[in-house]
Amino acid sequence: MTCRLPFAVVVCGLAQGMLAFSAAADTGTLLKGRATGAMVSSWNAYLEPADDGNLVEQPKLRAASMARGTVACVASKNPQEAKMLLAMSVADPGYGSKLTKLRDQMGPCMKGVMGGFTVASLNLDGSQFRGLMAEYFLRAAVRPHLTAEAQIRSSYAADWIAPASGMAVVEEMASCIAATHPDKVVELIFTTPGSSRERAARSAIMPFVAPCLGKGTTLNTDAIGLRLALAQGLYHRLNDTGEHRVSGSLSAARN
Repeated sequence: MTCRLPFAVVVCGLAQGMLAFSAAADTGTLLKGRATGAMVSSWNAYLEPADDGNLVEQPKLRAASMARGTVACVASKNPQEAKMLLAMSVADPGYGSKLTKLRDQMGPCMKGVMGGFTVASLNLDGSQFRGLMAEYFLRAAVRPHLTAEAQIRSSYAADWIAPASGMAVVEEMASCIAATHPDKVVELIFTTPGSSRERAARSAIMPFVAPCLGKGTTLNTDAIGLRLALAQGLYHRLNDTGEHRVSGSLSAARN
């Protein structure tokens, strides 16, 4: 069984032509560009500097930076609604309407992040949207220090995970790593995306992915998708209370 966790976002900006970035591959692909150098420079201004002071130039990370800034804007303006969405699973009544309500507010935020450019589209699925919100709330708070669980539990099913959804295995995997190696997830989330520190923190986490997925399951992902999944796992480790539900299928997979 292979779980796919790509970060796929297409950003289109309209200003003296169209500039679109695709996140289909790790290095990113410039799909169409008729924009002037001034427009490209304006995008760079919204990127986080890497550890060495240089701006990340890959189109994929530029698109992800746009998505990160936009969702952070939405979450900061609607913190209670955003936290309510993070507490829900995709199977909960009202999840779709709440997700739509928050995503509808991306337009004004995108214009601000773009520095006044009109944005045609920023396509994020619900899991990506929630992962970016979780990352925002984590990075806006004091860096946490958590105790690691000594052993992997048989199940990490929780109220925010819909058992029948295609993301359930990945979300339980992220919860497992956040429970057993929280310090490594914290280190990853508090790095600058695209930096050498992020690459080192991600490499330190990779040995724990397979044990948390269970036998017969592999993960096909990219750096951004894994980061967002782990952000949700860590967010819920910090904020959720109550007992976890038991998921027989995933328990059997890990045993």
